[in-house]
Amino acid sequence: MYDELLMTTGSRRGGVSQNLALKGQYERALQDLADLLETGREKMAGDQKIIVSSKEDIQQLLDKHKEYFQGLESHMILTETLFRKVISFAVLRETQFHTDLMAQASAVLKGAHKRGVELEYILETWSHLDENQRELSRQLEVVETSIPTVGLVEESEDRLIDRITLYQHLKSSLNEYQPKLYQVLDDGKRLLISVSCSDLESQLNQLGEHWLNDTNKVSKELHRLETILKHWTR
Repeated sequence: MYDELLMTTGSRRGGVSQNLALKGQYERALQDLADLLETGREKMAGDQKIIVSSKEDIQQLLDKHKEYFQGLESHMILTETLFRKVISFAVLRETQFHTDLMAQASAVLKGAHKRGVELEYILETWSHLDENQRELSRQLEVVETSIPTVGLVEESEDRLIDRITLYQHLKSSLNEYQPKLYQVLDDGKRLLISVSCSDLESQLNQLGEHWLNDTNKVSKELHRLETILKHWTR
């Protein structure tokens, strides 16, 4: 009888020790969650306009954003799992604090998901913008390498007509790509509402000025040649 009593008492003590250990684990997890949540709030409270130096900075921001808030979500699951193990001997005040903290964490995660989607959209938009910029730059290069580096040595009618045909082709090529230029400049302008990047702004300005200069150069020379031909054939 005495041995049975000792065994029962020992079992109860073991159960209490196990409960205390679980309670300690839960309380540490809960405190860690509160700390992670506070840092998460600070991250979400930053300026909505992102200051970067390149597209790669957006990728790094997105990766860090996902890593942090996925960690927060994982810790929420851990804390909830531990809570379910200690709920039977938790007091009402602890239960209410747990519920409130979980609700706050869920709200922050919801906002973090939205921010992550926005960062992904910015990255995708910027990638498409880069592709279109490269295509337009290649087109400008084609036009510039096609422009004769020397004037006509002998201004015969046939030579004038050949040169005029060349410049008409160059002008037509620039006109064909002009809608894409406007689209790129418009997309860039909208992207710069969400991000602050001096390099991107400079690239867009240079592309616009470069295109305008080449267009004016081709149009001016074409007009000059056509005027010469008009006088020639009178």
